[in-house]
Amino acid sequence: MRISSAIPRNLLLAAGLLALAACGPREVVYRCPGGKSFAVTVSEDGRSARLVLPERTLVLPRAAGETGMLFSEQAIYLGIDGDEAFVSEGETVVYQDCRASR
Repeated sequence: MRISSAIPRNLLLAAGLLALAACGPREVVYRCPGGKSFAVTVSEDGRSARLVLPERTLVLPRAAGETGMLFSEQAIYLGIDGDEAFVSEGETVVYQDCRASR
């Protein structure tokens, strides 16, 4: 089936992008040195993040952060700045120098 040239390609591209945006939050997998990894899904409103670690899954509320996004509850911290992320428990950084996989 051939798409009619009467429909501008830019309009089709815009419609496709809108459809993708309507899909809601998506899971991002972060890969870290040493073969470690974890997954994060930030809520649509940005107020919380679902953190999936190999040993457990947590939902962390957003906390005040100077750069990027910081989520924490009790002694667990998830920091996201662009394509980079870290996870710490108390004073110990458990996952560091992690990058979003594409």
